[in-house]
This record gives sequence, C-alpha cells and structure tokens, in this order.
Amino acid sequence: MQIQIAVDGDSTQLESLWGWVHQERELRGRVRIARPPVAAGQMGAVAELAVALASTGAATALARAVSTWLIHRRANITVNLTLPDGSTIKVTAERAKDEQEMLRTILQAAAQLPGQPPTAES
Repeated sequence: MQIQIAVDGDSTQLESLWGWVHQERELRGRVRIARPPVAAGQMGAVAELAVALASTGAATALARAVSTWLIHRRANITVNLTLPDGSTIKVTAERAKDEQEMLRTILQAAAQLPGQPPTAES
C-alpha cells in the first residue's frame, strides 16, 4: 500500500517531514519525494511524500513519525494523507503539544476509513 502525504505551506515543511519519516527504521527505503504530473492549466505540481507501507508496524511508524513531527512545529500546520483508494486523512495541528494525543488523532482518523483499520500495535 502506498500513501501520499502533502503538507500545507512551503516546500521546506515537506523536506522537514521527509527527514523525520526517513529516520524511522521501519520506513527506511520506503519514502521518497514525489512530484505528481502537472495538470493542464496549472503552474506546477505540489511535491508530496510517497510512502510504501508493507505492514501494520510500518503504518504505526508512519503515524508516530508524523505526529512527532507535528508536535515540533512552531506554527499551525496541516498534513493531508491520501490512501490508495483516494480517501484522505487531514490532520491540522495548532501548536500541538501532546504527542500521544496527536498520534491517537491520526490513528482514529485512519480507523474511520474503509478497509482494515491501523492499530498502535506493531
């Protein structure tokens, strides 16, 4: 399963998130920066992270990395995760402080999507 991750804001935010996600042992070699094709009439495409998830452990590692990264942002930020079926998880952090709460928010949003719900267990 591949998940696309977009971050509202400038490209440095996406690069910063890539650094956090790339450090997770379960995700090494499974994360790349993708540039979708430019649609007709658009000035350019927004870069995204493409993450290949092969296990529940990898999905949990991704949720943990994203939630930790959001906690360390000094400004309000929104992350959009797009699943293979086109469904999305939108997480907005307004100077979030509680890492465990942010992780629960991401996992609960993912559990509402069709298919097998992710868990916090690896």
